[in-house]
Amino acid sequence: MQAPRTAKNWFSAMFPTPLLLCTSLLTLLSSPAPGTKEAPTAPTTEQEKGPQDGTGAAASAPASDLAASAEGGAADSGDAPESRSAEAEPTSPESSGAPAAKDAPDEATGAGDSGAEVTGAGDSQAPDDVDDPAPADAAEPAFVDPFAAEAAAVPSVESAPKKRADKNAASPLVPASEIEQFKDAPVDGAKIKYRPGKGLAVKSEDDRFSLTTGLRVQMLYTLNHDNAEGADPALTHSFQIRRARLVFKGHMFNEHNKFKTELSFSPKDIGLKSQEGTAKFTIMRDYYLEFDYLRDFTVRVGQYKLPYSQQRVISSGRLQMVDRSIAGKEFDFDRDIGLDFRSKDFLGLGKLKYYAGIYFGGGRDNYTLEPVGEGGGLVYLARIEVAPFGQFNDYVEGDFKRTHKPRLSLGASYSYMDDAVFNKGTKGTKPTDGSTTDIHNVNATVAFKMSGFSLMSEFFWRKGRRSPDAVYGIQAEVDDDGDTFLPEVEGPRNGYGWFAQGGYMIPKVPVELTSRYSQVRAVGASSTITDRDEVGGGINWYIAQHPFKIQLDYFRIWEEDMGTGEDLIRIQTQLSF
Repeated sequence: MQAPRTAKNWFSAMFPTPLLLCTSLLTLLSSPAPGTKEAPTAPTTEQEKGPQDGTGAAASAPASDLAASAEGGAADSGDAPESRSAEAEPTSPESSGAPAAKDAPDEATGAGDSGAEVTGAGDSQAPDDVDDPAPADAAEPAFVDPFAAEAAAVPSVESAPKKRADKNAASPLVPASEIEQFKDAPVDGAKIKYRPGKGLAVKSEDDRFSLTTGLRVQMLYTLNHDNAEGADPALTHSFQIRRARLVFKGHMFNEHNKFKTELSFSPKDIGLKSQEGTAKFTIMRDYYLEFDYLRDFTVRVGQYKLPYSQQRVISSGRLQMVDRSIAGKEFDFDRDIGLDFRSKDFLGLGKLKYYAGIYFGGGRDNYTLEPVGEGGGLVYLARIEVAPFGQFNDYVEGDFKRTHKPRLSLGASYSYMDDAVFNKGTKGTKPTDGSTTDIHNVNATVAFKMSGFSLMSEFFWRKGRRSPDAVYGIQAEVDDDGDTFLPEVEGPRNGYGWFAQGGYMIPKVPVELTSRYSQVRAVGASSTITDRDEVGGGINWYIAQHPFKIQLDYFRIWEEDMGTGEDLIRIQTQLSF
């Protein structure tokens, strides 16, 4: 007998497709999470449903079961991720702690329909008389949310804020030692100090970096009287800033990488020509690097004073007279660009020093491949110094220590200049004929100090050979008659010179008395050197040794006749800080 058609049966018959779609959607949304088992439910007819306990519909039952029930069409699948029914009641204490029920087998209810028994609160339980679980292939396929695992792995904003990428992070390809070298080096306040005469010194806490800055100024007044007959004007004077220097020195990355630069700003320092308003030199006097990793093999490279003459290498701020001797001005070397190898304590004996270098020969501020671009060659130099009684500070004039222990230094130098462009080697002027000169130079030095007494003397010798046939030398000229000839060749500045000077520090008083005699002589008829002599003395008031002093000296300088020379009176004040 056919069952009577109810309103619900009529709705299902009229709208089968929407119902089927909703059923499929609810099945997907209510599927259990991956890794859990879901109790399968037996299909039921629209007229029948499985038995329920007194707690109401199962909140966690699959939505497909609720949607397919003919009598329970009021189930709602959209109010929670767990697809709980809107009408589900709270679970009882007895059922809340029970383990999940095994899948129940199909139970015949008539006309081939079966239903699963629901225990409430979402716990599906099989009948007591059923022990065997349903076959594995009877379970519905579990739905896996592709975004669930990724969402669970991402921390919340509050618990784990997003870390920004470090733009300064080094690549793993960068050597670890390089990263270590570029770490900040904080400055130790205890290592910032003022060193009188040298300047403000700053050093990092780890001693990898240091910098000392110093200023030095010399103010000079000169009174000159020319005794030559007919000299006009016979009396002249001047007041000038003789030297104005700024020095930076220290070490970088470690104590064995040293540097020094010295800048000069006074008109005479840069060779300023007042009438033309042009300067011969830049403000850079020295700029060199020194690497003393090896005691016996220190390397220096850059522009600096060549270690040929000891008095020339001594700073102008550490002289015991206002200026150097006339012999030194004629024969010593000026600054040049190159490199040398040296040791301040060769073999660790405390008695030996040596220098050996090669330089470009163009003098200060040279920057061409060949000095001045006119065929100049290189300068080769070697010097050795011996201190028989032990090393001392022989590169400072005057004996401030006044100790009774004798201190002696002996030195000797040799240099060869190939195709020198200037008539004095690395300084002077270009020969009028435009050619170059091959020059041999020899120097000998002695310095002695004891009980406030100091003595210093140097000897110079120079012999040059002109090169009129050099590639960049003399060119043949044509006279008015059409004949070719070579212009007159300027003779070399061959000769010798020497000086001897002494000083005495008055005990317990910062005053020193000084004197000096110097001589320059030409050798050979072709030499262009003019014979000259100087003799004089002075007095120094050392307010703070060399860094702060006032010097006064007097000299008579003459060429042939001492009576026709010139008198020179100089007063100089120096501050070095």
